[in-house]
Amino acid sequence: MITYAEVLSKIVATLTGRPPGTEIEPVDHEDTEIMILDYIEQLKTAVQGAIVDNLILTGSPASNLSATGVKIILTAGANFSFGDIGYIKSDGTLGLPKADAIATASALFMCADATIVSAASGNWLVLGIARNDAWNWTTGQTIFLSTSGTTANTLVQVAPSGTDHVIQKIGMATHADRMFFKPELAQVEHT
Repeated sequence: MITYAEVLSKIVATLTGRPPGTEIEPVDHEDTEIMILDYIEQLKTAVQGAIVDNLILTGSPASNLSATGVKIILTAGANFSFGDIGYIKSDGTLGLPKADAIATASALFMCADATIVSAASGNWLVLGIARNDAWNWTTGQTIFLSTSGTTANTLVQVAPSGTDHVIQKIGMATHADRMFFKPELAQVEHT
């Protein structure tokens, strides 16, 4: 695979080493070279910033209703509020999961916007730290998918225990108003 430095070197060599009669317009290609190099530097800075912002987890997001971590843009198949968990429905949109049946469990993503309305696209947390000042978690305890399946009620700290209920670990409380979001794909169906 060619490296960034090799690509940059080839671009500079192309711009500065063209034979007479094949110059890049304008004829004084130094201005063009400077513009292209400046553009490359801006892209490099933007990409590095985006990568760093999405890979470094902050243990305490700066504000209420915020999340840091790996995110993805997906479409909601129901109305979601920040912190609601979503599962992938048969139409590819995200639905509100319920741990009362295996068909509606398998929660994978957390709403990372204040709200995402049905049929709209939004930001979803795949792995990271979420903060909601309205939460009141017991720090150090596991967070599970709930059996309610309604907005603002997709998370609980008591594992579902009814017949055919699905036990899925969603994350861990790191503070009363923060959680480490890492949904487990393995689930247990209570009998």
